[in-house]
Amino acid sequence: MTTIALLRGINVGGARKLPMADLRAFCGDLGFLDVRTFIASGNLLWSGTQPGSPAARDAVAALHEGIRDRWGYEVPVVTRQAAELVAVRDGNPFPDAPQEKWLHVAFLDRAPEQAAVDALDPNRGPGDRFAVRGRHIYLCYGNGSGNSKLTGDWFERQLGVTATARNWRTLKALIELSGA
Repeated sequence: MTTIALLRGINVGGARKLPMADLRAFCGDLGFLDVRTFIASGNLLWSGTQPGSPAARDAVAALHEGIRDRWGYEVPVVTRQAAELVAVRDGNPFPDAPQEKWLHVAFLDRAPEQAAVDALDPNRGPGDRFAVRGRHIYLCYGNGSGNSKLTGDWFERQLGVTATARNWRTLKALIELSGA
């Protein structure tokens, strides 16, 4: 069973540089097995963990604390199983998106409270649409993500969750790499 970790804010915007080769080696030291990465923005896959290793005890904590201790970065980590990524892809509420590059998914560390979801302003990003489904926010950017007011920071503040987003192309690549 392949697990995917999505690290927020790695190697984007010039901050928090973390070479993927170093991350793979480090994860091997933590007890992750068959470690792979996809592009340099913090997408990590593994097939299992060594019994008794830090990764086997708590993969998210091992990654979060290990990156903080080794590189000095506080990096939020959200994990999913490969089958969950398939369900996210198959549950796309925006099949009518004119371009795939306008589709993104924010992965949340937990499902937000329904009252917080209900309080979200559906008109915050004119031309943009979003749908919160459990631990995921589907985003369809009508004018591109760079100018949208539907940012990860906004969703985190409004919903009280940790989020990291990936574009649709990355989601599909992670599914393929996972063998799901």
